[in-house]
Amino acid sequence: MALTATTTFDRSAVDPGTPANFAGSDPLFVTRLEWWMALPLLGIGIAGLTTHFCLTNAFRHGDASVVIPLDFLRVPFIAMIGALFYAEPLDGLVFAGGGLILAGIVWNLRSETRRT
Repeated sequence: MALTATTTFDRSAVDPGTPANFAGSDPLFVTRLEWWMALPLLGIGIAGLTTHFCLTNAFRHGDASVVIPLDFLRVPFIAMIGALFYAEPLDGLVFAGGGLILAGIVWNLRSETRRT
């Protein structure tokens, strides 16, 4: 079915159990939150703040050419988590990309040790 100018959005098709579905669609989505959503939202907030804190400290103590490739290792790790917890199929290209990332990290670290 193609979207046309007369197509309307059916809100009943959206899962009301997840608050992220309403984040950009309704300014009053906060009123739709229930008490049981507080702990997961708090966990997401703490994880996000911790991630930014750790990445900022990594940039403070290391060169960006070393830190950024380490940050990209999250892609194969998230693919493995998706396979383990959500039964998503693993693609060989994910592991090929992870291998390229690891090879780049090793290459950068070896060149850094030769420079110093």
